[in-house]
Amino acid sequence: MKKIINISIYVVAIITVLLFLFYIFAPRDWTNKAVKNKDSVLCKLPIKIEGKSLEPVINRGDIIIFNKCFDIQDLKQETPIVFKENSVNTVVLIKEISDNNISIYQPNKDKVFSPISIEDIIAIYYEEENPVSPIKKELEKVEFQNALVLVPQNWHVSQKEDNSLVIQNLQEEDFKTYFQVYTEDIGNKLLFDYLPEFKAKIQQLAPEISFTKEDILEINDNSFYIIESTLSQQGKEFFVMFALLKNQNKVFIFSFNSLDILKQDNSVTFRQVLDNFYFIK
Repeated sequence: MKKIINISIYVVAIITVLLFLFYIFAPRDWTNKAVKNKDSVLCKLPIKIEGKSLEPVINRGDIIIFNKCFDIQDLKQETPIVFKENSVNTVVLIKEISDNNISIYQPNKDKVFSPISIEDIIAIYYEEENPVSPIKKELEKVEFQNALVLVPQNWHVSQKEDNSLVIQNLQEEDFKTYFQVYTEDIGNKLLFDYLPEFKAKIQQLAPEISFTKEDILEINDNSFYIIESTLSQQGKEFFVMFALLKNQNKVFIFSFNSLDILKQDNSVTFRQVLDNFYFIK
């Protein structure tokens, strides 16, 4: 009798291990065929988000429950999905679906992913399965000068006038990180002809400023002229980033100000603002 009990324990242990291995490593179509019920525990695929490549849609450190037994019709734009990249489970968002070609991306990563197929998808996100880690689907934007300007998560509009918009970071107590968007009428001037005039105005306002890097970024059919700079004031080191974009006879100027120690995080936010800037009229 004792021998039979021991054998039963071994059998149960082996079955448990096999189920665990199936749960972790089984391809999505195998799981679908074997389970046929997306509410089954065998369909769940929990993943902890590392890094900031998915912010502001998914935050670093979030634990997201993905589902391997998904329905094809649930694949929509901006849906978080999991696929294998170099044998590693990678979380991305769906950018566009065309037949069996799915364009994917990560909001905070410049890398361009090759399109994947439905068969490449391991699991997808269902909102009802993640009450603790909600996905921020809709990004708040404010209309300004016939354009839409992103209000990043945990930021707010502190000032809005006809030709100026100021958005501040709510998470800082002593020093408010903020960015300003304003316009100037430059008529028929080319942007490159206006740059010396713009720099002279900035240096007049802040003589201590030092321009450190300049570049051109092509984003969503917009050509932004980027100027990075540093500034020392009242014993603190700051970094200031400018982005200039000409539209008809106006130049849109994005001025982003932050403590230098927050440069890495806030540079990402600055890029998010540019990524989500669109003219609407």
